[in-house]
Amino acid sequence: MTCFDDVAKYVVAAVEKEDRVGDLMIAGDVFTPIEMAEIFERVTGKKFVDSFKSFEELQKRIAEEKEKGNQFHVDLLGFSEATYDSRISLPYIQNDEFPEIKPCNFENWLKLNYSEK
Repeated sequence: MTCFDDVAKYVVAAVEKEDRVGDLMIAGDVFTPIEMAEIFERVTGKKFVDSFKSFEELQKRIAEEKEKGNQFHVDLLGFSEATYDSRISLPYIQNDEFPEIKPCNFENWLKLNYSEK
């Protein structure tokens, strides 16, 4: 999860480094789907649709979508299945290359964009 503004900051910083070449791998925040649902519910006070509280519940939903032929939903839910109890492993994140940039995390982004005002 990375905010557009943060992406712009990282791109500008990377371009300004004359000796920097190659891909730019960054992340504003890394969390599991369950953590994402919990943060959403805490910040907005609303129930997160499709927040799966058990792995079995998630697998059942994937099977239902597969039966319906909804491959797109199967793929999206498959991401949740793959990361259900752990964060995505992103060992190549290069945020540390730009210590002056402090990316917005998911909770702060939600507060700015979706909390009750």
